Amino acid sequence: MKKITLISLATFLIFSILTVEGQTTNFIKVTETDFEAVQLNGKNQNNNEIASRSNIKEKNDNQRFFEIANKNVSVIYIDNDGVSKVFGEGNPIKLKLDDLQLQSLLKSTNNLFESIELIIVDLKRQTDLNKSINVSGLTEFKNLKYIFVKCYFECSGDQIRELILNSNPNITVYYIMTSQS
Repeated sequence: MKKITLISLATFLIFSILTVEGQTTNFIKVTETDFEAVQLNGKNQNNNEIASRSNIKEKNDNQRFFEIANKNVSVIYIDNDGVSKVFGEGNPIKLKLDDLQLQSLLKSTNNLFESIELIIVDLKRQTDLNKSINVSGLTEFKNLKYIFVKCYFECSGDQIRELILNSNPNITVYYIMTSQS
C-alpha cells in the first residue's frame, strides 16, 4: 500500500511541476474599451482582468504595454522585402508585422531588433491561425516583453496559445478581436 501511495505522490508532484513549467507565458485578452480608457485617462481603469490583476509588477507591465501600444514611439514596419520603414527618433521599441510568413525575417540579424519591446501581429484571416510565432527563434530581440496579436475576426485564447510557440515567462501575450479599420 505504501508503494502505491509513494508512486501516486511522485506522479502528482511530477505532474504539478510540469504543469507549472508549462504555464510560462501570460495570455491576456484586451478590448477596444481598454485602449479607449487608456487614451482618455492615461491608464486603464476598467474593472476587467487587466485592471484587477493584483501583482504590482504585472500592473506596471500592463501599463508599459498600453503606453507602447498607444503612443507614438519609434516603430519598425516589416513587409515582404524586409524592414520597410522606421518611424520616430531613437532606438525603435515597437515592431509591426502584418504577415506571419515574414517571420523568417525576424530571425535574421538586425541591430534594430535589439531594442524592440513590443511586436504587433495583425491576423486578417482565419487561416492566419494555421501559422505560428516561434518565440525561442527571436534571439535578436533582447528586450522583447510583449507580443500583441490583433485578430480581425473571431478568435479564442486557446487559438492564440497555439499560435505562440516556445515562449517564456518574460513575455506577455496580449490579444484582441477588433474590426478592420
